[in-house]
Amino acid sequence: MTGTTLVALHYDGGIILGTDRRSTMGSFVANRFAPKTRYISDKIAVIGAGSAADNLVLSRIVKNYMGMYSVELDGKPRVRASAHVYSGICYNNKNSLSSSLIVGGYDDVE
Repeated sequence: MTGTTLVALHYDGGIILGTDRRSTMGSFVANRFAPKTRYISDKIAVIGAGSAADNLVLSRIVKNYMGMYSVELDGKPRVRASAHVYSGICYNNKNSLSSSLIVGGYDDVE
């Protein structure tokens, strides 16, 4: 049996995001050290299961959006804003993406 394990925990001091590291092709383990955690900013990360290519492209797109967001608003990107961008992109491409994501992080607003 194969599959990806994603865990997100919230506690008084912050959050913990965790994943396994194995990438599979059917029942064959293709890579034992595949990165499944992508960093959008220094305080925002996303963990993903499903297509590694979809997850990589999505994280690059959202990181670009959040870079423009922080320049426009002259501040750090917010976790809610990055989750909203992910949500919009995933919903608009729901028939072609094979990706399950958890966005987590810390900002001063919420």
